[in-house]
Amino acid sequence: STSAALLTLRKRETASLERGTYVEDAFASAHEFSRAVADALEEASSSSEGDGDGVALARAVWELLDVYFITRGGGLGVGTDAVVDWYRVNASSLALGEASASGRLRELVARLKESARPEEASGYWEMIVTMVAIGWTEAANDLLQMHSAWAEWRLRKTSVQPQVELMEAAGALLRTLPKLGGEEGAANLQQYAAYRHEWLRQVKTVLAEGGLFNNCWGPTADGVRNVLLVLSGDERTIVSSVGNWVELMIAQLQHIHPTLKIQGEHESLARAACRSKGKLVSEALDSLIMYAIAGDSQGVISVCSRHLDSWFMAYSTTLLSRAGGAQADVLRRPTASGASQSELYMLEYCSSLATSAQTRDLAVRILAACCSERGIEMMATTLMRLAVTEDEGETEDDAPAKAAHALAVEVGLPNTSARIAKMASERARANGYVSLAFDWLRVSQNTVGSDELARGLAQVGALGDAAATLARVDKFMEKHGDQVLVHANGDVDLHENAVDFFRARAKFNAAMKILKTSVALDERARVAAKTAADALIAALAPRSTPPELWTAIIIDAIPLFEGAFDAAELFSPASCRLLSARARFAADLSRASSSADLDAASARAPKRVTKIDLAVAACALAVARLTNRVAFEA
Repeated sequence: STSAALLTLRKRETASLERGTYVEDAFASAHEFSRAVADALEEASSSSEGDGDGVALARAVWELLDVYFITRGGGLGVGTDAVVDWYRVNASSLALGEASASGRLRELVARLKESARPEEASGYWEMIVTMVAIGWTEAANDLLQMHSAWAEWRLRKTSVQPQVELMEAAGALLRTLPKLGGEEGAANLQQYAAYRHEWLRQVKTVLAEGGLFNNCWGPTADGVRNVLLVLSGDERTIVSSVGNWVELMIAQLQHIHPTLKIQGEHESLARAACRSKGKLVSEALDSLIMYAIAGDSQGVISVCSRHLDSWFMAYSTTLLSRAGGAQADVLRRPTASGASQSELYMLEYCSSLATSAQTRDLAVRILAACCSERGIEMMATTLMRLAVTEDEGETEDDAPAKAAHALAVEVGLPNTSARIAKMASERARANGYVSLAFDWLRVSQNTVGSDELARGLAQVGALGDAAATLARVDKFMEKHGDQVLVHANGDVDLHENAVDFFRARAKFNAAMKILKTSVALDERARVAAKTAADALIAALAPRSTPPELWTAIIIDAIPLFEGAFDAAELFSPASCRLLSARARFAADLSRASSSADLDAASARAPKRVTKIDLAVAACALAVARLTNRVAFEA
């Protein structure tokens, strides 16, 4: 795609800057970019989707800019073959009117279908002469081969021999037309001049064969004679055979001035041809082609900005700003806004991309590559619009926001990535996607937000069912695991965040499962018991666990307290004191109607025994038994 070509260009230029070879690599980078875009446009214009005619016109203009601003005739500075090839490929896309070669060819093709003898169709020989004049030699040869004399000659009809011989001579000269450069062409101008001199001598020799022309059927003789006159550079025949000044300039380049330098010398030839044939049907196209031939990039931009879209303006100014010379410097020079002319067109193009959900991602990537400073605000806005897109499947993966966050990180916008993570976590929490909210908080390393969310999940409900709350935490960790939880930085106390309670609780449960499945008091079971004991103490840290859960947590550990392992190896005296303190505080909390009643709660005898009272009593008894075991074994 064209965007891939643009991004590749920027990567190549960045690499060249790092190597210190930017100037040496500039032409190769621009040339690769130009060809890649041309290839993408060719593929797009040949497909049935979209605006085929618009793409074909964009390709024609793009390749014209490549000829006159980038390749410029290559090392020899002679661009005749390039200009001829450009018109041959793009003539039908330029809409130059019925008098142009492409317009006349369409009409001739329709007439050929109705004619039994192609050479008798109106305009047959005139079309061949025009094709030869503007360098469409292969097409001219193909049309020449449609002459009925060839079929009759194969049937041994001797009367057509003069026609066949004359057309064979013309065809051979067309096939051996001298070329400059390439695998089959001359290596330099001197060699080309020598080849062309000898070839022209052969053309004039055939023209001088009066007897061959006299024995030939009239229209064929006249047609071949005009072909040879064009090949010999006859000005009058060339002018009369073409339909507009572009074709006249190309014909003169091909057959009269084939070694003109593309810079400077083409312009004077084009203006003379324009005076001879008049302007083109389209005034805009007339100005555009003339500006391109003259090497006037500002003139080209002025015309294109009125008739072509923002994509073409962004890409063409990118190309022209790398063409070298003073005009390329103008495109790169900052304007009053601070951005260069090329950047402004790129910003406008990316602005149009950002209006569509399908192209916002592309807009951000192009802005990061081409307008990393001027486009920061637009990138941030576009990324936020990408992130707020609702997931059509209403799934809990939040793919749009994740893609936007990853892109923000990729293009180096930390503030935007943090905003996306914060927005996404809040949205996930509002929608009830707790694990997704935790995941976004982890991504943004938001320890405060993660702590708040964890405390909300571990909050005991109005009925005061601590066991149900603990089961909810266990279910969450069993389903999602540790990967969705934020990891605190090294300077944060491990027991200062409620998330650490979730981890400690999961670690305790995993170790207890191992103990339950163990059939012997082996080393594996001993390690699991010690792990469970340490995780229990960690889960009872001052600020990591809601006090309402302390009783239920301690009761879950009773099998560990009463196990066969040496209690003194599992719990230290300090651990026992912590467990006793938690059990006493939980007992007071369970009997207090408010925080103001806590101090007097232990002084009042309960009027009735509840399930909570039984749990508190069981907790206190278990801790007391453990404390005695540890003291006794120690």
